[in-house]
Amino acid sequence: MPQLEHSRIDLHSAIAEYGPYEAQSLPVSTMVDELSEWAPRLGFSQEDLRPVYLSYRVLSMIGGHASQRVLDELFDASPRSHYVRINAQPASNDGAVLLWDIGLYYTPFAAEWVLSAAGFATPESTQIRQWSAPLPNGRAPWLEDS
Repeated sequence: MPQLEHSRIDLHSAIAEYGPYEAQSLPVSTMVDELSEWAPRLGFSQEDLRPVYLSYRVLSMIGGHASQRVLDELFDASPRSHYVRINAQPASNDGAVLLWDIGLYYTPFAAEWVLSAAGFATPESTQIRQWSAPLPNGRAPWLEDS
């Protein structure tokens, strides 16, 4: 398998410029929470950004990120060969079904928030959202019979 060559860039002097500061963990979820708090105050959003972040996390599992799912679709590293080959076609993927499930749930979810914030009743959106809400096991309710 091809390996990246080490860059041989010495970053010690650049890191030393930070002085006595120690590197600390800063999870993306913490940044999302902070941005959600700052957004109304700084005027770039009125919404909690956590649903956007969670949707991004879900979509990144099936999208173009180098996740295990994507790598499994692109590469064949089976024990029958010591070579890693590009597959002739992608592996079967139920990503379209997952996107359908997400869209069917989040569309009425968003409609409820927007319409109710403007003072409108949302009986249809509420009914569809409740019907399409994911089950505790994470599956769509209409897939339980299959």
